[in-house]
Amino acid sequence: MQEILSMVQRVTVFILVSTLVTNIFSGTEYKKYLQYAVGLIIIVLVVSPIFRLLDKGIDLRQWTDLTVQEEYYEDGRD
Repeated sequence: MQEILSMVQRVTVFILVSTLVTNIFSGTEYKKYLQYAVGLIIIVLVVSPIFRLLDKGIDLRQWTDLTVQEEYYEDGRD
């Protein structure tokens, strides 16, 4: 769960910074190239935690089952 939260924080901060930079270059011919690069970086930021989980040898199906069970019991449900 911490991995997902960390990913969301990184993507959010990057989107805020990239929006600021894109607005600075709004009137130039480089805006479309900047938006393309921003899109690629966002894809990398989202996909990299998934690859880290796979690289550690963690089965995603087992990990999601454990995460759902932990959240279920943390909510006070039995």
